[in-house]
Amino acid sequence: MFDAERFCMEYSIATAPRGHQHKRRGWANVCCPFCGPSSGYHMGINMLKGYSVCYKHGYSWLPKTVAALARTTLQQAFIILTKYSTGEVLEDYKTQIKRKDKLELPAGVGPMQKMHWDYLKSRNFSASTAREWELLGGGLHGKQAFRIVAPIRLDGVLISYQGRDVTGHSKQRYKMCELEEEVYPCKSTIYGIDKCKGDKILIVEGITDTWRIGPGCGSTFGIEWMPAQARMIANRFKSFIILFDAEEQAQEKASELYGYLTARGLDGEIATLNTGKDPGELTDKQAKEIRGDFGL
Repeated sequence: MFDAERFCMEYSIATAPRGHQHKRRGWANVCCPFCGPSSGYHMGINMLKGYSVCYKHGYSWLPKTVAALARTTLQQAFIILTKYSTGEVLEDYKTQIKRKDKLELPAGVGPMQKMHWDYLKSRNFSASTAREWELLGGGLHGKQAFRIVAPIRLDGVLISYQGRDVTGHSKQRYKMCELEEEVYPCKSTIYGIDKCKGDKILIVEGITDTWRIGPGCGSTFGIEWMPAQARMIANRFKSFIILFDAEEQAQEKASELYGYLTARGLDGEIATLNTGKDPGELTDKQAKEIRGDFGL
């Protein structure tokens, strides 16, 4: 629980008074800091689940909302959230207070080079994929050398990144941003969630699966999903489809995630591919058919 009412009172932030049309039990309604002072209490903060949503522009990442309301930094917002939160909401923020306000990409990361484009071409990804997902390339040296680097955003904020080996020789195919360098942990969010605009999400394992399926699809960075990721899905969507790989362990994790989300009132299903491939190996035509079948 995030005690938004106490936070607002102690930071002199006006909330919708009793009897106001936007006043609801369990919510603190404020003027949206992203819409301007005349927004008329359009921003609601759900105190039980710890998320914020504006009637005009939709969901906003709670640390970003708190930072805007308190006119402070993201780092200070994490401290505020820790102070005013309990239970599951506290678990999401209590270890984040030393994180940076701005992500710095590692040395050597910049525009993609021939080796990165060759890798995308070998996987049948087009240049439009690189543009859609803002893909970058690691050079010959540095932490992300010989990797395609995928920026990870949450409500427009660059919070982390993940690199994918392009050589085929690395024992570590995927390499995450170091924990102390992240603005917010990627395993507490969903890759591609900013591009999921409706009330339904297709959940896949990896970032390349998301590239293939496109907007409306989000990944958990592997089958080992985290409760914070599931809570984010439950807070933002009404229904879901899980499309993990067909192997037994992946399907077990899909079943666990299905149970978690349906227990929180979402409608959902677990789907598998009859091609025997993982989503990242689909052709563009097959991915387009899946988008149509799932209503994305």
